[in-house]
Amino acid sequence: MTDPGAADGAGALPALAEVVRIRLEAGLPVRRSLAGGGRLHIDRPLPFLCVHRVPDEAPDRGAAALVRTQASYLVAPASPEHHQEVSELVRAVTGALVAQCGACLLLELWLSTETNRDANRTAPRPFRVVTSGAQALATTAEALCRALSDMKLPVPYAVELCREADMGRRSLPALLPDESMREGGCLALGLEVPPIHRSPEGQFYPFVHRVLARELTNALQRAFLEFTRVQTPARPDHHHLLGRRRLVRAVKQADRELVRIGRSFDFLLDVTPVNTQSAWEEFCSNGRKQMPAFHYRMLAVDPDLARRDLYQLPLERLEDPVLASLLHAKRRELDDQLSMVEDRDSERFLAGSLRLYGGVEDTLYQQAEAILAADRPAAAAASERAPCDAQELMRRARLEIEHYRRAHPALSATVQLRDDVASLMVSHGDLLVPRNLTVAAGRVEPLLQHEVGTHLVTQANGRAQALQVFAEGLAGYEALQEGLAVFAEYMAGGFDVARLRLVAARVVAVRRLLVGSSFPRLVEELSDGHALPARTAFTVAMRVFRGGGLTKDAIYLRGLVRLLSHLAGGGAMEPLLVGKVSFEHLPLVEELLRREVIAPPALLPRWLNGHVARDRLQRARAGLHPTDLVERGAQA
Repeated sequence: MTDPGAADGAGALPALAEVVRIRLEAGLPVRRSLAGGGRLHIDRPLPFLCVHRVPDEAPDRGAAALVRTQASYLVAPASPEHHQEVSELVRAVTGALVAQCGACLLLELWLSTETNRDANRTAPRPFRVVTSGAQALATTAEALCRALSDMKLPVPYAVELCREADMGRRSLPALLPDESMREGGCLALGLEVPPIHRSPEGQFYPFVHRVLARELTNALQRAFLEFTRVQTPARPDHHHLLGRRRLVRAVKQADRELVRIGRSFDFLLDVTPVNTQSAWEEFCSNGRKQMPAFHYRMLAVDPDLARRDLYQLPLERLEDPVLASLLHAKRRELDDQLSMVEDRDSERFLAGSLRLYGGVEDTLYQQAEAILAADRPAAAAASERAPCDAQELMRRARLEIEHYRRAHPALSATVQLRDDVASLMVSHGDLLVPRNLTVAAGRVEPLLQHEVGTHLVTQANGRAQALQVFAEGLAGYEALQEGLAVFAEYMAGGFDVARLRLVAARVVAVRRLLVGSSFPRLVEELSDGHALPARTAFTVAMRVFRGGGLTKDAIYLRGLVRLLSHLAGGGAMEPLLVGKVSFEHLPLVEELLRREVIAPPALLPRWLNGHVARDRLQRARAGLHPTDLVERGAQA
């Protein structure tokens, strides 16, 4: 049997009223297309309904989009022939919401008709909060005015609180009579929005509209929170709890397509040389005076076709501004990555890298130089434990993965022995191990916590989310991921001087690349000037010069510094682990957690467990510098 409340299809408004009542009583969502081009969306029973009536003459689709951001909205035609049906539907919906929540705020939004064509075009245009003056709505109206005043918009604006009697009745009739609303537990506010997303001549500004939608969403939710606390028994502790929770079809389709395109190529593998060993031998045979030739994999993706698929996604249709922002950013990042793999070994590659990862800011460079100047690794004492080869590391990694799989059977990670990678790396949820890898015994556990306990665990957590982009990685996620992974080495008790110096050397190498240093000169500086082993210095230079210049390696120290600042500022650890997230999008991730759009981490890394780990984390929260993480007695 088809569920009448979930199907997308036009239907008579009175017939829908009973469907709405039944579904809301059952706590189910309502999402229906309406006759006349309208739309009703109720995510779940909430004590508000946001309404916009679309005028017949010159409708502004941007206005309807402003209410579509809310968890409970109605977009309906404003024509007189539909008024009775719309009024009956509003009565039915608000009545059902009152029955479920105890009260309902009916907020109607419309655009100001003022064109602002006069000479004073720079004068702030007002948002007008319109109230009947009922004392019951005083705190809600004031809260909305404050929230509107706090918005950060790209144009000047003002906020006015107006009494309906002073404004005069608008051309549209009231949705419900005042006495009917008061008797039924429903209160009403109006919000007149200046069309700042359009020029005085009517030209649409899409970027201004996106900012307006995002800021107005938060402002309305703050007002809804005040109404909920005053007029209902509920006591939500944050306005985000009144936001959208359910993922609609358009969001799921966009997420699925972005992830498919992202997995159609492997950016890091595609820009990593496959001949690292032979390139090292060539470099040595030439007296370390010439940069060797690096060779790369054949591309398995046509960048033009992938970009075509990217921009066929109708992301402008996404109603939730937070999800729209995250998916827009991911699309831009994939576009940049596709351009870079297409531009390997050209001058354009470095320009693309700077767009993705940035360069090296002066403060970061100074920190790196200070680290390299401060401590030189002492000569390593002979260890009683034999170094770990690739086979043993694979065995240990599989045991580590099995530990997590017992808690989360959906974990599908594998460990692969490879000839075409120069160092341990995670690719699309699998751990790749170089065949000729040798690791000091004291570094095995930190490396496992870096790769498995961080990269694979956050990938598994991302795959457990309803949105798979959290597994693929939000735009710009690498800095937080690598900062977290390096921090995991400290938590595992294996972050030594040599490791810190390597992270700092990568920053210096990126700076040298950007000022035009040659490959041989960089290797010489790192080995002779900063005492890195020659092969290590070569690998650092290779990672930075690959593809035509990759600035990614500066993010390890940058990410660690930002993570330590986050923890010292009281930032929570949980949002960092829900998937592959970025520092820039952390406030949006925290909002999605509060709204229950995404779930808490399915797995917590082993490096967070135990008394020692808790003590180390407490130290970090008290404030640490990267040099404070070093285990002075650890084996390099």
